[in-house]
Amino acid sequence: LTAFAGVNQRKNNFSRLTGTTNGGLVIADFYNLSNSAESPSSTNYESESRVNSVFGMASLGYKDTFFIEASARQDWFSTVNDPAFYPSVSGSFVFSKVLNQDWLNFGKIRGGWAKVSSGGEPYQLDTYTEARVSFNGVPRYSLPDKANNPNLKPEFKKTIEVGLEARMFKNRVGFDVTLYKTNTTDLITPLEVDPGVGYPQVMINAGEMENKGIEILVNVTPIKTDNFSWDVTWNFSKNENKL
Repeated sequence: LTAFAGVNQRKNNFSRLTGTTNGGLVIADFYNLSNSAESPSSTNYESESRVNSVFGMASLGYKDTFFIEASARQDWFSTVNDPAFYPSVSGSFVFSKVLNQDWLNFGKIRGGWAKVSSGGEPYQLDTYTEARVSFNGVPRYSLPDKANNPNLKPEFKKTIEVGLEARMFKNRVGFDVTLYKTNTTDLITPLEVDPGVGYPQVMINAGEMENKGIEILVNVTPIKTDNFSWDVTWNFSKNENKL
C-alpha cells in the first residue's frame, strides 16, 4: 500500500517586449530601432496566473497480481470562475501469475478512468481596454475584438482506457493493445457573433470534443541465437475525432 497527499501552488508569469521600425530603414540592412525612417513603436505585455491545489493518491497491490490506484485533486484557478474537482481510478490484473503456463511469460489486463481539468488563459473573466500605438503623439485606447466572460468555468476531459498486454514463448512474441475514448466538455472557446453587439467574438463554455481509437504494438523475434537476434516491431493506431 502506497499513499500520499499534498498541496501545491503554481504561478505562471509571462513578459513580452516588442519594438518595430516604421516606414522602413534609413540605412539599408542596418537593423536597429534608431535606424527607423519614422518614430519606432514599442509594445509590452505581461500576464500572471495562479493555480492552488490539494491532491491525494493511494495505490494498492496484492501478491504482484492485483493492483488498484485512485487519485483525487481539486484546483482553484485564477483564470476561471469555479474550482475544479477531478478524480481517477485504474486497475490491473496480471493473469499470468494465476495461469502459470510455461508458454506465457507475462500477461496483464488493465483499465482506467480519469478526469482532468484546465483553466484556460489568463484575463478572460473581464474585458479590458487595450492601449494602441499613439497617433501624432496622441495616445489611443480601444476595446478588444473579443468580449470576455465573468462566468467562465473550467474545461473537463474524461478518459476511459482498457488494454491487454502479453509476452509469450520465452519473450519471442509480444503484443500490447489499447482501446481509449476521451471526451472534453465545456471548451473555453471564442464564439463568432454578430459584430452589431459590439464584439465579433464572445468567450464561452461550449461544445464537446471526442477522440476514440485503438493502438496496437506487436514485437516478434523470429531468429535468436547466442550471437544473433532479429527483432521485428509493428505498430498501428487509429483515431476518430468528433467536435
